Amino acid sequence: MLFPLDKGNDAFGFLAAFVGSLCYGSYGVPIKATQSIEVHPLVLQSYKSLVVLVASLSVVRLFEEPSWTPYGLLAGLLEVVGGTAGIVAIRKAGIATAIGTWASVMIVVNFVWGILIFHEPVRSMSSTCGAFTMLGMGLIGMTKFSSPNKSGNEIKDEIEIEVIRLMKSPGKEDTSQKDEEFDRESGNSMSVKRLIPRKRVEEYEDGDNSSENGDTRIDEYPELTGASITSNDKGERIKWRIQHLRTNLTDREFGIACAMFNGILGASAMVPLHYTKNQGFSEFSYIFSFVIGACIANLLLWAVHFIFHCCCQSNNPFRLEVIKNAYKAMPHWHMQELWFKLLVAGLLLTVGMFGSVLAISSLGQAVGNSLIQSKILVSGLWGICCFQEIKDQRAITSWFLSATLSVVGILWLSFERQAVTFYEEIL
Repeated sequence: MLFPLDKGNDAFGFLAAFVGSLCYGSYGVPIKATQSIEVHPLVLQSYKSLVVLVASLSVVRLFEEPSWTPYGLLAGLLEVVGGTAGIVAIRKAGIATAIGTWASVMIVVNFVWGILIFHEPVRSMSSTCGAFTMLGMGLIGMTKFSSPNKSGNEIKDEIEIEVIRLMKSPGKEDTSQKDEEFDRESGNSMSVKRLIPRKRVEEYEDGDNSSENGDTRIDEYPELTGASITSNDKGERIKWRIQHLRTNLTDREFGIACAMFNGILGASAMVPLHYTKNQGFSEFSYIFSFVIGACIANLLLWAVHFIFHCCCQSNNPFRLEVIKNAYKAMPHWHMQELWFKLLVAGLLLTVGMFGSVLAISSLGQAVGNSLIQSKILVSGLWGICCFQEIKDQRAITSWFLSATLSVVGILWLSFERQAVTFYEEIL
């Protein structure tokens, strides 16, 4: 084997973690660029899996004839389900917030698996806990201060769209009582019934609610300009909107929830590597099994998605007409618009996956996979510099302070691992 993967070679493990975090933190950039295209997350995940499959098999076969391990199917399933949720998170919450959130969750999951369950060696348990805490605090801080700043017009549009949908939705209760209750609770004299002009509601009900480029937009109205919506009641209005629509999450909150889900599954997806090594399989055999398992998991998700469409259309989902309609309702692949962006995303993800597997193999689940979470530094810089997801100067300063805290945590965690290796070599 050409790579120095022996247990004592921590230098290679740290290099693999650096490369993995760099690529993992960047792979969301081309996915973010697809936000203007109405594409299903499962389509994006399938593109990623196909590129990773081809690229990984091409690399693996250069070093050895890979063998199959059943742990790959489990790891692939966890990665695909979590990765699909991660795509939703990036599109809903932004690249900096999404990757920052699931990186923070991964730190906790890695600590539980690596230190508490696998009992991986560290110099000092208390000192290692301090390093994990500092790293986690830095990641949480970067997530907090990477929140995109919405302009007043964006908030107005968000409220307008949801209120119009609420007034249009069949079977909803009368909004007048809710409107009055909201006004009493918020202390605001502007009622929701006066929020949208009647003419605009009628246009929405007639289906005329799209701009020339197909985006759902609402024109500017005097009722929503100036002091009509103050900074104090913006949050209250959105809170009222969420409660009335019987959901607890805004788009951003839903994206964060998906990111947390991805963090749990993404960190756990590398756990089977621990058992694979104990059975004598190499890292490359694990990667081979992993990508095959990911493709099988993608096919299973597509099957579930298709069956769901069939069952929603008829009580007899096995009729030929129902099957044809379900096939027509399946998500469009947008090959012409997406192939290059998702080719780049898949290649970055492939390199990131190799770096992650090799880092965990050399450094262990707790240290190796946690160091990979420094990808938030990369994704945060993309979000700030390229997508301008953070515009407030104070938030940017706070983000960099949190990033500094994370770097100190990473160096501290690295010291704990290096110290163990040093003492083991002496003994």
